[in-house]
Amino acid sequence: MGGIRIGGGGGGRRRTSVSTTFRSSVVSAPVIESQIPYCLSESYLHQTVPGLGLSSTGKVRDIYEAGHHVILVSTDRLSAFDRVLAAVPFKGQVLNQTSLWWFDKTKHIVPNAVVAAPDPNVTIATRCNVFPVEFVGAFLSVYLLSRGTIFFNVLWIMNVCDALYLP
Repeated sequence: MGGIRIGGGGGGRRRTSVSTTFRSSVVSAPVIESQIPYCLSESYLHQTVPGLGLSSTGKVRDIYEAGHHVILVSTDRLSAFDRVLAAVPFKGQVLNQTSLWWFDKTKHIVPNAVVAAPDPNVTIATRCNVFPVEFVGAFLSVYLLSRGTIFFNVLWIMNVCDALYLP
């Protein structure tokens, strides 16, 4: 089975975790195909954990409120154009583990909200205020290189979906 260990899990879903010994192993097509019935399309954590409230269901993550913490469940949902199209085995696990890797690598630069990761698909984080700004990486780099600080002057006078200022 390469680098994937399949273990028993609750709710009829097989839980998977990447073995630290075989991190560079590629998961074979038969293993992926065998996991399709166990894709995590919906988490339903609020129905199984007493006192947990469902905060929101996004395109990929389900977010639950737990006092001063939030529980983020990365599902296997694949979406495009604000529609869920399919479920892809291990997608949520890869997304969550990648996010955790980056949070770990940057925690010495800026503190983050990660408290724990009790499951490959789950992150427990401290509740915080979100700064609602999103940039598309490649586009932002090109824009900043070509326009310098003009971007920041324009940013504060722009509304959602406004055309960018072109001098």
